[in-house]
Amino acid sequence: MADIFTIIQSIVPEVSDLLAERLAVLRVLDDVNKRIGRKFISQQTNFTERTVRTILEMLKSQSLVSVNRSGVKLTQQGRDLIVMIDEHLLNQQQHKFYEVEEAVKRKLNIEHCRIVPGDADKDASVYQFLGQVVHLILDKHLPEGDNVVAVTGGSTLSKVAESFTPELSDGRSITFVPSRGGLGSSINIQSNSVGSLMAQQTDSKYIPLFIPENLGKETSEILLKDPVIKEVIDMSKSANCLLLSIGTANVMAERREITDEQQEIIENGHAVGEAFGIFFDSYGETVLRYPRIGLKFKDLSNIPLLLTIVGGSSKAKAIEAFFQKAPSHGWLICDEGLANMVLNGETL
Repeated sequence: MADIFTIIQSIVPEVSDLLAERLAVLRVLDDVNKRIGRKFISQQTNFTERTVRTILEMLKSQSLVSVNRSGVKLTQQGRDLIVMIDEHLLNQQQHKFYEVEEAVKRKLNIEHCRIVPGDADKDASVYQFLGQVVHLILDKHLPEGDNVVAVTGGSTLSKVAESFTPELSDGRSITFVPSRGGLGSSINIQSNSVGSLMAQQTDSKYIPLFIPENLGKETSEILLKDPVIKEVIDMSKSANCLLLSIGTANVMAERREITDEQQEIIENGHAVGEAFGIFFDSYGETVLRYPRIGLKFKDLSNIPLLLTIVGGSSKAKAIEAFFQKAPSHGWLICDEGLANMVLNGETL
């Protein structure tokens, strides 16, 4: 059945162009989040200043923007409208991908799947859609009151975190905790940094875990006796939600700064992905396990709300392998490119 906009568009075709123009201006204002001039809006939208002036007059008459000598900015009503539009678009996309989601669930033997349009390998804006979907799922399924959300690291979750808002904390007290330690390179995508960003975005609490990842067994046992470290790890294991992402074996091997000997094991074992310190092959079998302090693969089955967030068709093999061993009660939130690659071996 056609939605109401499609029906209106068939009667008044020009409504599509008018909506696109006004929405383009609203999005510029939403992205900047401060008063700006018409010239800047014109540059960002490629509209003439005269066109921008006309659009702003209409938006002002609808109380969607505030205009004064300092410039233009969105009103709260304007922000609420943007949120409503985004939620509607996500619902439309959800309906569009329903059959694909069902097919992915059957293929991977998982209970929940949500797909967003595009392929993150080709279009970085896909991460914004992933973030919005994750935010909606958390808002729907996290209970009121106290919540502990454990977080892995990675560039995907770092980008997803940018779409989080303080609304997630309405009626909730959320504490984000890292699922593992982290000191060294790639600071901005470590578990600590991602958890900190999510806490900032949602006005929530955050507890760090500042320890190196690659530790020997004896060193790990000593550190685990530290009450502060033990408390954070225990919190992550008893979290009621985990946000995680999966990496391809080659990328993660480079990021983990592994030895030449370990690299050879990974290559000879035909590893396709990595998660929780385990490099695994296409059957989900362990190729290499390196020591780390934090959440373990075996802990996943005890976490009620389990969200695996992945973008990009290049991660299809890693995801298929991961769900050979992962608990079936969780969610996969991914993009169209990855879903099609999982189902058909191609992105389109």
